[in-house]
Amino acid sequence: MKKFLKKPKLNIKSIKTSILIIPIVLFTIGITILGSITSVMTHRILIKEVEKRGNEVLSQAIASMEDNIESLKLTNEIIDKKLLIAAKIVAGLQEFNNTEIAKIASETESNEINYINKEGVILYSSIDSYVNWKAPSDENATINTCYE
Repeated sequence: MKKFLKKPKLNIKSIKTSILIIPIVLFTIGITILGSITSVMTHRILIKEVEKRGNEVLSQAIASMEDNIESLKLTNEIIDKKLLIAAKIVAGLQEFNNTEIAKIASETESNEINYINKEGVILYSSIDSYVNWKAPSDENATINTCYE
């Protein structure tokens, strides 16, 4: 029974072993080298492609931001003109009352118009519930600069 349980010994000096092991080892080394080279090249190509796509997306984002900035400038100019027109109309009023202010707000397509004194109290407004509202003290500095 002991004869069958013995492991066969590998004789490195035999020709049979050399003919089998050397090609297998060389084949394994060759496959490993080719796999490594392919992996490195694929990694480099993917990195370059990701950088290229990233730069394209970044360029598109920058162009979009520049367009948004231009749009905001135009929008601000339009709003400034509307505010100036509304302010000139209100300044030309002979009689101030909420009805006249609301009418001007409607004609100038403004959401609201408020007539405020130096203390920051709304005297007249296109929205009745805002009348007699007082701006907080930190906003009064801005209001007072408008009167100087």
